[in-house]
Amino acid sequence: FGLIPFLLIAFPLPDLGGTAFSVLSITDTESIRVILSFVIGGIFTLTIFSYTMVMSVLNRSINNYSPRLIPLLLSERHHQIILGVTSGTIIYVLILAVISASDANFNFPKMGATLAIFFTMVCVLLFIYFVHSVSQTIHINYILKRSYLNTKKNINKLVEREQNLFQAEGEKPHFQQTLKNFGCGYLNGFRMKRLACLAEKYDLTIQILASRGDFVYDDESYLALSRKVDESLKKKIEGCFNIDHDEPLEVTEIGFKHLVEVAIKGSSPSINDPGTSVSCIDYLTQLFGHYLLVEKFNAYQLNGTLRIYIKHTDIDVLFKYCFAEMYRYMKDDPVLIVRLKRSIEKIEGFDTKNRLKKEIINLKKTTNLYPKISNF
Repeated sequence: FGLIPFLLIAFPLPDLGGTAFSVLSITDTESIRVILSFVIGGIFTLTIFSYTMVMSVLNRSINNYSPRLIPLLLSERHHQIILGVTSGTIIYVLILAVISASDANFNFPKMGATLAIFFTMVCVLLFIYFVHSVSQTIHINYILKRSYLNTKKNINKLVEREQNLFQAEGEKPHFQQTLKNFGCGYLNGFRMKRLACLAEKYDLTIQILASRGDFVYDDESYLALSRKVDESLKKKIEGCFNIDHDEPLEVTEIGFKHLVEVAIKGSSPSINDPGTSVSCIDYLTQLFGHYLLVEKFNAYQLNGTLRIYIKHTDIDVLFKYCFAEMYRYMKDDPVLIVRLKRSIEKIEGFDTKNRLKKEIINLKKTTNLYPKISNF
């Protein structure tokens, strides 16, 4: 947007006089300044109102549900485009205002003010769409659906990699070198294919000591190598890992965790929204149905050779965490406890290979962990 005024000056349009488009050519300096001043004021008002709406949505999500859902809202691409177009229009008009006020010896772009009016009309239409879109975004059902779809997408990625992922049996090789993290942060992920290619090229076996989504502390080992490597190869291997301060959304377990957090908060007396908790339980049930399609794995192979040992949260551990947390806070709610029972029965139907049989039996029986679970 900032380049458009300079392009209009560098490549002036031909004279539109005598044509049907002559009305679009505005050359009177006073008229141009009036138009630009109105455009700047109007666009600034729209921009301030747009940003206010975004902050209102974020504040509502933080107070009522979970601050960890904010990245899902901020990742709305169309909202970013709308705010970008509005901000770009402001920059365009401000540059035109500077040009119109300068004493330089060049003609003001004939279509400059007309384009400013056109961009303003586009911004108004985008603002109407923005209001409609944000009013939908604040609904918790929309946010839960986004979280569900994002988690399902991550599960599908694991299904697509199943030809390379498998459960390795037997004793692991001796690892001679470990790589430590300098700084701290969450292990957002790693480039599995590239890491396996490096291991194949340099005849290595690699063990990843942290799960995706784990917090890696300063000077903590997160990687082990079957032999010692030089500094150059070490940097290539480290370049395959992404350790950041933001909690990763591309980790399957994080999606389950977010839904559990929202379900628990919805059942709390301060929020008192059991409907939201029910929706979370339903989405979690369906996600477990999808996740059961992913075979158990702890290793990655390339061209038939084991190259990487992976630390991974098994589905039985994830199941135990989710339902232990929800039962703890929902056991006194007659509606939610029935929903939990129905969810467990549904997951039991999905589990054709009995991978969760042990955890489901433990959940149904009276145990030290669930002293009242027999009421199911």
